[in-house]
Amino acid sequence: AVVSTQSTGLLVDLGEDEDKFLEFMKPLTSTIEGMFQQLVSNQMHFSEEQLKMQTIGLCCDLRGLVLSLTNKSCFIMFFDWLYPKYLPLLSQALSRTLR
Repeated sequence: AVVSTQSTGLLVDLGEDEDKFLEFMKPLTSTIEGMFQQLVSNQMHFSEEQLKMQTIGLCCDLRGLVLSLTNKSCFIMFFDWLYPKYLPLLSQALSRTLR
């Protein structure tokens, strides 16, 4: 993975290597899966405030990641990672957070 800093911020170029991309995404994948596991199981100790803060943090991380993608193939790998597995769950978290 080529990571460079410019005055505009961080840029990520993983080429077209899906394995490198999935390795790069492991921390976010772990975060999102843990958060949504709690969301779908409706665990009572998972407060609405915790959900709100985690959802905001996740959205900020995803926004930063998308802004750093440097080419079409990286963006396509990101979208393939996000949809259909995580986008419906993210939508559910956002709708619960925005009530």
